[in-house]
Amino acid sequence: MMTGTEIGGRGAGGSPDEMGGPAAGAGGGGWQRSFEFLVELANCLTEYGAAVYEIEAVLAKVARHLQVGGSFLIHNQALFITPAGGTMPKTSVSLLPSGSPNISKMEAVGDVVHSLLAGEIDISQSRERLRAVAVEPEAYGPISDYASWPLMGAGFAIYFGGAVNECIVGALISATLFKINQYFSRVNDPERRRMFEPVAAATASFLAIAGAVVFPPLSVAIAVSAGLMMLMPGLALTKALNEIALGHTVTGMSRFLNALTILLLMASGVFLGTKLDQMFHLTAADYEPVEAGFGLLLFGVVVATYSCCVYAKVRQRHFPYVLAVAMVMSAVIIGGSKTLGPSLST
Repeated sequence: MMTGTEIGGRGAGGSPDEMGGPAAGAGGGGWQRSFEFLVELANCLTEYGAAVYEIEAVLAKVARHLQVGGSFLIHNQALFITPAGGTMPKTSVSLLPSGSPNISKMEAVGDVVHSLLAGEIDISQSRERLRAVAVEPEAYGPISDYASWPLMGAGFAIYFGGAVNECIVGALISATLFKINQYFSRVNDPERRRMFEPVAAATASFLAIAGAVVFPPLSVAIAVSAGLMMLMPGLALTKALNEIALGHTVTGMSRFLNALTILLLMASGVFLGTKLDQMFHLTAADYEPVEAGFGLLLFGVVVATYSCCVYAKVRQRHFPYVLAVAMVMSAVIIGGSKTLGPSLST
């Protein structure tokens, strides 16, 4: 089942003439201007990581404000717009770009939409502001982008129950994966780019076992999991399940299967890495890490939260609020784990 959003006509409680008939959009070229703006707005929202149902809801509000009737359907990175009242000859299809989370620019686009709906700006000014958002500097610079990888590896190593050794090795693994990611990001062939996940996972597995030999004692499972956290498709899985639950079954399943493929590629890479260690006769003894002290645990939560904010491009002034939420959640999870046991607290 696929769902779309309909504006105007019977679906919106009005006739095509009332809600976007031929006269809508301020005359002959009005619908075309509105159509171009809606497509540009959808492209921005997709590029900055919005979910399908969020994009359709925004397009519906804007179209209602512009008195443009029609229906909107996003199906697996394709935007279908069908005008109401016969204002255009047929349904128009626009391909949407693939995107990554950028909450800072998403908020900026939301400000543009809010100003448009409030009547403070018109379509031309809205398009100018959208283009200004696209070219404005990122919330974090290249140094922060690089530092976020080892910091995430170190932070989640502690969060997963590791100690200093797991923290160091997790950071080294993540820093190495950053360099591998830079190489694959310059590869033009999409089939070769898909090799990034297994290569990165194999590297993480190999380095974790090698680290356990060089820096004993060390929990290999924690080091591998922490080193691969930046690659985990957790956000994609969450968006996929939300889209499936809200009726966007095809798009949600496509996103879900893509995330599942990434996990399978990473699992195969981890297996390959263990075999490479066996080839070099590297074996790590089983080890249960010592419980981290309060200071080390606090450090892990702070740096892991900061790394997640850099990854999602959260505005820097919002970091204290995100950290406060992370601290409360961490206290509940860790406290529950000690009181109820890991399985019940999870």
